[in-house]
Amino acid sequence: IMPDGSERAVKFIHSPGTADDIDRGVYVNSLYQSSEHSIMNLGHGRAGHLPDYGFMRFKYLPAWGEDEEILKDNPADYYYAFCQMVYALRYLKGGIEEFETDSYAFDIVEPFRDKIQEIISKRQDNTSAEWKAFGEELSSFEILPFDSAKYAEEYINASEEAKDETFLGRFILAALSQKSMVTNKIYKSGNLSAGFSVDFLEKGFRGISDFKRLLKLRREGEAND
Repeated sequence: IMPDGSERAVKFIHSPGTADDIDRGVYVNSLYQSSEHSIMNLGHGRAGHLPDYGFMRFKYLPAWGEDEEILKDNPADYYYAFCQMVYALRYLKGGIEEFETDSYAFDIVEPFRDKIQEIISKRQDNTSAEWKAFGEELSSFEILPFDSAKYAEEYINASEEAKDETFLGRFILAALSQKSMVTNKIYKSGNLSAGFSVDFLEKGFRGISDFKRLLKLRREGEAND
């Protein structure tokens, strides 16, 4: 769905290393799958980066939900996510005593709403420079460029016991936790396409070996509490 409300079909190609052509509506598949029943189709690998772009509004017809068309409105969803992130960070900093789901810091973000939505809705494949400039404007501090090599080196050089406490180690654990949440939803639906899964919120099934580390950390946290 274009900014003026008109609609046009997009095209997907599988050409690793090729950039998305947003102006022409040509997007690169992350993964090529010849089978509609492959587990790799559970995510959006076949749609590449398209579902992640903040500016993207699109409709699609899924193979579930009685064939009802679904509308994804990223500009609206991402603004809500931004406000929820601010709420969560306030909780982590001690500004909120008890964390509640479905809570958003709309009042705090409101003065910056136009700027945030401008960045989210910008039709380009990378808005890191815009977010950096906005962050520096708010904080009056210079934000150093992200150095992936620095964090990779930190992780590689850390001992096995200390890897989880590194920047990259914490990111990996967060990614595994997110994956666990998604696969658990699929597993509890009765569909085994994503395999067996861990449920951190309920005792019982303990999951596959990929998540033993997460389960161990969860138990250690409960014991410390």
